[in-house]
Amino acid sequence: MSLDEQLIISIDDFDEQLKQCFIAIISKWNREKIQQFEDYFGDSFKDYFSKHSQEQRTAQKTKLISPAFTNELNKCLKENLGGEFNITQKDGEDIQVLINDEWTSFEQKITTQPESSRGGYWTGNHVSNKVNRHILMRLIFSETGEITNFFLGILLLQDCETTKWKKAGGNRANLAIKATDAKHLKVLIGKSEPTSKRSDALLKYVYVDDEEE
Repeated sequence: MSLDEQLIISIDDFDEQLKQCFIAIISKWNREKIQQFEDYFGDSFKDYFSKHSQEQRTAQKTKLISPAFTNELNKCLKENLGGEFNITQKDGEDIQVLINDEWTSFEQKITTQPESSRGGYWTGNHVSNKVNRHILMRLIFSETGEITNFFLGILLLQDCETTKWKKAGGNRANLAIKATDAKHLKVLIGKSEPTSKRSDALLKYVYVDDEEE
């Protein structure tokens, strides 16, 4: 039975659709979007980002790629879920899904920051009204632009005891997940683990190699 034939979409149904679309858009990026990127900017992926300093490279990559990737992801979800899926794109909320006959809000975040011993974080606007469910995506690129490693999870932010968005200057904020709140992160692809045994340790993310998926 397809989702269109089901009376109620469960959270498990949505998780599966999200995973399928996430993998599909990674494949589409590697197959089509790199060339479109290079045609638009008139430069190879490698040469374009080599013009930025190392500290600026991740921020610039995330800024440019996140809207395009998320747009393709949402188009896939809309195609699969139909009227049970809405793109809202307002402060603190990006999409709504009709789950168990109730509209459920999600924030979507992408980072291209590579794994490090300090863990990792997502960046967004510093607003106080962010919804509970955060779809967190990490995309790791080769020098030539292929997505080679990736992570996908859903965080229940309001259930966390110590993890929260922290102001990072201007209207920006960072979200880094504390290991003590790991139980509130549902990992859909990949896995997470503490950076150390300290009580205030952050989570770091072990990515899934594209060839293994």
